[in-house]
Amino acid sequence: MFTNQSKKRISIPKNKFHTIAEVRDYDMAAPRNTLLYPMQRIQELVKPYIAEGKKIINLGCETGILALMIGGEYGVAITGIDEDPLLLKGAEENLRIARLCNYPGDAEFLCASFESLPIKSNSVDIVFADNFIYRCDNIENVLKECRRIVKEDGIILINQLLRDADQDKIRFIKQYLKNDLFGGEKEFIDVLNSCYSYKEYEEALKKISDLGFEMRKEQLAVIISYNFDDSELE
Repeated sequence: MFTNQSKKRISIPKNKFHTIAEVRDYDMAAPRNTLLYPMQRIQELVKPYIAEGKKIINLGCETGILALMIGGEYGVAITGIDEDPLLLKGAEENLRIARLCNYPGDAEFLCASFESLPIKSNSVDIVFADNFIYRCDNIENVLKECRRIVKEDGIILINQLLRDADQDKIRFIKQYLKNDLFGGEKEFIDVLNSCYSYKEYEEALKKISDLGFEMRKEQLAVIISYNFDDSELE
């Protein structure tokens, strides 16, 4: 079951969670389990730029695991932003637990549209994200908003799964996934089929070519960046 990659994008429903219990189940199955390995890539890319005193935004933060991991490792404050209020309730729970365990970093979580962020223009040092644009219907508007809030010398790093990723790599990943409701094989394929293709990202970036974004294809994903040293991708 659940073996087909769709040729056309299938939009995923917004706010798919209806209770905090569902969010907790997802949090245990996905961000803490099957998504930990993919999240390592964005951590590797962003860590040379993390420093105390910088204003750092994690877009599409979901339950806050990635923001808390990076914030804890470097002892910095990170603002996580997501459109789903229930996911953010999960993030707040995770933050409270982290603080009880003497968490060395800090975080705050905001609920806002990815196309209309409650952040001042040219005020952010680092924007980073892992696989959230699949939840958005307009790539260009999301990237324009990222570019609006970041400083001219700031950094934008977005790691996005591709719908047309190599099928052998997809099959390799699926063998480690259980057929669970959240975080399992069906969840992975549903997310994959709601992602954009490499060509769709190319077309979107052409429309906003004046904003200075670059992109590079990897095995399963595309790296979309601004002011990023491409040699770090090797």
